[in-house]
Amino acid sequence: MAPPGACPHTRIHSTSGEAPIQRSTAPRRALAPLALATLIALAGCSGSQQAGPTPASPATGQASTPTGQGSGPADHPSVQVTADTSVPSEAPPVGDDVACSNRMRCYLKNPKKLSDEQWRTQVLPAVPGADKAPSAPMRPWAYGVFGLGEGRTEARDQPSREGAVVDDGYGILNHRVVFAFCRTAGSDPRQSWYLVEPMTPDAPPQVWVEGTHLEPYGHNGAIPTC
Repeated sequence: MAPPGACPHTRIHSTSGEAPIQRSTAPRRALAPLALATLIALAGCSGSQQAGPTPASPATGQASTPTGQGSGPADHPSVQVTADTSVPSEAPPVGDDVACSNRMRCYLKNPKKLSDEQWRTQVLPAVPGADKAPSAPMRPWAYGVFGLGEGRTEARDQPSREGAVVDDGYGILNHRVVFAFCRTAGSDPRQSWYLVEPMTPDAPPQVWVEGTHLEPYGHNGAIPTC
């Protein structure tokens, strides 16, 4: 008797009740179907010995969901940046139209309740330096946020909408002012992501804001690429 799990030896018999067919003397016509049957039997046996549980296939096409929690490098991996992100010891002035409770909380003053279009066409072009390239000693450079209405946009720890949200308790509301060091490469600034000055003391190593709603304040927007 074969041991458990072993494949028993397969014997070949004729189906007519005659003596077993001898390979050396049987016609080829008789051997062909018998050989085929033998191969099928042996293949099935071999497969039964080798078959095992099929491992579950890993899920595909599912993006990881960023948690936005924590502030260590493992939670917020940094993107390599070549632009200078140092801040001068004396922060540059931000302009008469900007009010700041501290460097991380700046908003555009709007006592006349100007529309975003009026800001873009009347106020921003008249700010000193609006037609000039930003100078290095003045970094990071101010940008006003427009076009959000009563909504908000989010800062993220990566230059992508897949990045974890960096929540400072307020969000980036309309007329907020952020300060950018550089932007991702691309011909359209509105399609770029901007590396901005952290807005909270415990912010992750990098904070990025999408350029869709940003307008340069006090410069022409030609800041370095990251």
